[in-house]
Amino acid sequence: MKTMQGGCHCGRVRFRARVDLDQLSQCSCSICTKKGILHLPVFPADFELLRGTLHEYVSPANSGRMVPVHFCAACGTRVMHT
Repeated sequence: MKTMQGGCHCGRVRFRARVDLDQLSQCSCSICTKKGILHLPVFPADFELLRGTLHEYVSPANSGRMVPVHFCAACGTRVMHT
């Protein structure tokens, strides 16, 4: 496990997470493919929001499930989904 920090483009959202880099994966859906998004699962207990507020948007995923996406309202950077 490794502790990593990240955030949005404008810097209003910052977070820290304990991650297992061996779990990094690439999604083949059209959104992730176009944006070059990689996925890294994190347990809720291992995620800490350091600054800012995450806003939620829910849209149907390719599988037909509803997938909440959490993003910075100021710059629109997608931070995570649950």
